[in-house]
Order: sequence, then C-alpha cells, then structure tokens
Amino acid sequence: MHKETDRRATRSSVARFALDYQLEACRREASLWAMFVADHAGYLVAQVGDVDACEAVAAELPLVAKKAEVFSGTLPCEGRAYRIAMRRFAVEGRHFFACAVGRTGTTSLRELERSVSAAQRIMSWDAGP
Repeated sequence: MHKETDRRATRSSVARFALDYQLEACRREASLWAMFVADHAGYLVAQVGDVDACEAVAAELPLVAKKAEVFSGTLPCEGRAYRIAMRRFAVEGRHFFACAVGRTGTTSLRELERSVSAAQRIMSWDAGP
C-alpha cells in the first residue's frame, strides 16, 4: 500500500538544503532518475538522484540551453542517451537551468516547472536585497 506523505515535512531555512529537498520531492513524484539545477556553464548547483547522470547531462546542457529555453527529448552524452526535460531560468540576472533526467512525459514537465518556481524563490534567499 502506498503511504501518502506531506511534501512539506522536510524543510530547511538553509537555501542549499531547501533546494535539495525540493528537487528530491519532485524527482520522487515523477519517478525520475535524477534532477538538478546547474549554472550557465554547466556546474551543478544542486542535484539529487544519479550523480553520474547529473554530471554528464549538466556538462552538455549549456550548448542546448543556448539554442532553446525549454528542451524535452533525448540527449546523447558520454556514450549514453538520456531522456531529459530542461528549462532555462534566471535569478537576480544570473542564468541557470533545471533538468529532469529519466522521463519526458507530462508528470516530468509538471515537476520540472514546480522545481524551477521553487529554485527561483529559494535561490533568491542568497541573493539578498
């Protein structure tokens, strides 16, 4: 039997942990291999799930993100093909992208959008006034 859990049960006032918790909740909801947020150069800011997949995909996404604000499909990298959904976003003028790895369906896209919204809110904590 599936046990219903409150997605807000795990919280943190530390931005880094709050972002990790948010990504993990979205990853589980969409049954993804991994989710991450990376900066414009492909360096991971936060990641949950398969670390190798996050690192491989994040390294390739700056090229994809230059051409498209949103991408959903298969990304070949390091001899593998990853099904991903990616969305570019900004916080205080700095550019980032969020990525869901493992599926590209409606649930993945919904959770990706939820993660972007949360990442913008959480990452603005560190930006300050």
